[in-house]
Amino acid sequence: MADRRLVVRTKDYFTRQIAWFERMLADIETLEQDLEDLELQKLSEQQARHTEGTAGLEREFGELTREWETATGIAQEDREAIHKLAQRAEVLAMQLCASHESAQQMTDRRIDALKDAWNALRRGRGFLQKYRLPESPEGNFIDRKA
Repeated sequence: MADRRLVVRTKDYFTRQIAWFERMLADIETLEQDLEDLELQKLSEQQARHTEGTAGLEREFGELTREWETATGIAQEDREAIHKLAQRAEVLAMQLCASHESAQQMTDRRIDALKDAWNALRRGRGFLQKYRLPESPEGNFIDRKA
């Protein structure tokens, strides 16, 4: 009976992991627009949620793996069903890795563009300060200078 509960828990785990990975992939799909809209708070909260959720799944997986390795008497059909779920989770994990890499590159490009824009603003401000007229209490300052 303990083996049957392990099978149910393992299937439940992989089903939740697959759903979690799909949710993370969906979040990454909106990354470009979120960066464009400067939704930094949303991105920060999303990243914290991803980190926390993934860590919880990793802990649970470690426990299930230890139990699975010592379990005996698990039916072949249950092993095959769990293997299929594990394969699906693996495919999604690989997609996540690729998406994270792509997202990192996109984020780096966005950061570089923002740095360039910031530097251009600083240069423009410096230019304006260099050529601005000195403050004068007299209203006819420019007329007198001409």
